[in-house]
Amino acid sequence: MSKAITFLAALLTLCVIIPRHALAQAAPDTSANMQKDALTVYLDCDSFCDFDYIRTEIPYVNYVRDRKEAQAHILITTQRTGSGGREHTLSLIGQHYFSDVNDTLRYVSQQTDTDDTIRKGLVRALRIGLVRYVSKTPFGEHLTVTYDKPASVSKVIDKWNYWVFSFSLNGYFNGEKSAQFVSPTAISPRGA
Repeated sequence: MSKAITFLAALLTLCVIIPRHALAQAAPDTSANMQKDALTVYLDCDSFCDFDYIRTEIPYVNYVRDRKEAQAHILITTQRTGSGGREHTLSLIGQHYFSDVNDTLRYVSQQTDTDDTIRKGLVRALRIGLVRYVSKTPFGEHLTVTYDKPASVSKVIDKWNYWVFSFSLNGYFNGEKSAQFVSPTAISPRGA
């Protein structure tokens, strides 16, 4: 009887293990295959780019270290704006299969923006720019484009008609103090 129970336990174990192993071999890992065929991107950016953040927020492309290997060369430059912010210009240059796909996007950050706000704005602009490229890869089937309608703006009534008042007070004081010292001198008699 114990041989029959041992045999049934071994048969049951094989029935559970073999189908799992067979299914794992039969179904290829589609995410690994897709990642192999993903868009290759070369980021050409100065020290203001947070490469780690960009890589975690845009994981559906392969980042390469050689510009010549990339299908999309992304050149990001900045310049100061008149209001103290920065204008980030994203030049997307297609290479190889995408040689005719070029685009230029701009993201303007304000002087008061935090580093986190700026990097989120750059990633948002990068995502928009990469849509044309990624749509032609296996990841294109999984792309979703959404539109966030801006909130309606209520009219502001300003009783001062947008006047700006400023007040300043400057002053300069200069002074001098004089002092007079008298020293008694000893008078000696003549002829002494």
